[in-house]
Amino acid sequence: MKKIALISTFCDTQDKIDLLTENVKKIKSFDVDVMLISPLKLTDELIELCDYLIFSKENPVLSWPEKSYFQWWSGNVNGENISMTETYPDYGYAGLVQIKRMADLALSMDYDVFFPMIYDININEHVESVFKETKKNSFFPSMRDGEVWSIGLHLISLDRDHLTRFKNLITKESYLVESDFDAFAWLHRAVKLIPGVIESQPV
Repeated sequence: MKKIALISTFCDTQDKIDLLTENVKKIKSFDVDVMLISPLKLTDELIELCDYLIFSKENPVLSWPEKSYFQWWSGNVNGENISMTETYPDYGYAGLVQIKRMADLALSMDYDVFFPMIYDININEHVESVFKETKKNSFFPSMRDGEVWSIGLHLISLDRDHLTRFKNLITKESYLVESDFDAFAWLHRAVKLIPGVIESQPV
């Protein structure tokens, strides 16, 4: 059974590059091939470690008024009622597009199991078991800094049929269908359409 990790990256610091390099080495030790996609230049060591590398300047980060995250604060300062709002770029669609581009290439080859994932995942025993068990339609809750999201892009495990369905769902139109959608909300809807399973243990 041939397996490949599809790793989304945006490594703009040496620390991020070092972490990605270590993760690629770990994944390769599980007898899993590695494909990276990056809008930024990577090191010669990383290029040599990977089986496939897509270098693309495409990075469709969405901003207001098309799509953005919205934060607000209201309070009383020195007897004055103050309200502040701010928008932040939405990176969710850019992450999904990276998966779609890698899936297009990976599905053209003879792989059986595919692991879309982010570059800075903590590869612990649980994550290692996912690579070795080769679940075929599994999505996982994501945990970062002690906070858990019920589903995320940290790690996914799919067979050819499920990856094909998943990547075909990734369109800008589907991402913008509701103004309050983000990548997590989009994933919840996508899992039902594939269909997929949301596992209980976060990564």
